[in-house]
Amino acid sequence: MLDDYEFYIGKDSAGSGGYVTYVSKSDGFDLNIIGTSPSGSLYLGSSLLNSSRTSIRLEGRTRYSNGLFLLKLEHAPTGCGVWPAWWLTDEGNWPEDGEIDIFESVNKQSKAKTALHTTEGCEMKDAPRGEFTGEWDTAVGIPDKKTGVPKETGKLATNCYVYDPDQWLNQGCVVESDTEGTIGTGFNDAGGGMYALEWDPGYGRIRTWAWKEEDIPTEVLDSYNGGEDVNTDDWGLPYGHFPIGEDSDCEASHFRNMRVVFNMAFCGTVAGNRWVLRSGAKRRCVQLCN
Repeated sequence: MLDDYEFYIGKDSAGSGGYVTYVSKSDGFDLNIIGTSPSGSLYLGSSLLNSSRTSIRLEGRTRYSNGLFLLKLEHAPTGCGVWPAWWLTDEGNWPEDGEIDIFESVNKQSKAKTALHTTEGCEMKDAPRGEFTGEWDTAVGIPDKKTGVPKETGKLATNCYVYDPDQWLNQGCVVESDTEGTIGTGFNDAGGGMYALEWDPGYGRIRTWAWKEEDIPTEVLDSYNGGEDVNTDDWGLPYGHFPIGEDSDCEASHFRNMRVVFNMAFCGTVAGNRWVLRSGAKRRCVQLCN
């Protein structure tokens, strides 16, 4: 599997700003943050050095403009300041080529979320409510443009545009699963589970599912194990459904030429900021990373 990926080496990107240094494949093995679990699965972890956390960031060698992506996990990092992710992007041409965050666990999050990030002109306000089970995330506390006072009421995060003035910077359009334990401690206690992304411009949709281990449909496991007769309509309703292409408010060309990324960051612009916003403690996030 690792041969299909390049190892990004260095500090986290400026946009993410994580308290982390990514290391090479050889350094990862030397630090014991790459290995094999007792079941034979790939293990990726992190360790603490003087300047920051060390971690792994894998960037796929293949580029995609559509596809079906499945990930089975036995355990995923969770806790304050922790920010593991499985996502698709083209960082060399971002946000023009888009970004799809399939798995992203922030702090003590307990429900899976999917987020899309694009240039202007991609909205999901008319997504068919009967086609997915999740709920739109909200943008609460955005400062008023005139007074600067944070708004107590929020709007649904249905605009994928990363600079939408009525949402948090780079919030994107975000759907949250309706099922507890699809990420975080509950997910790990259940023995892990599976995540799926269907990116199908031909059918005009991006859809996502998340299951705890005991809830994974047989049809999904068959697909994961190489089954040829794949029909995602047999998987049950997804928790996330994003219309794209013809007859939608988002051209399919907002998403193209992306590659798969696995990484685990700490703090940064998401985990760190949410810690500050939602935690009553005064301890800085960086102290937690230590």
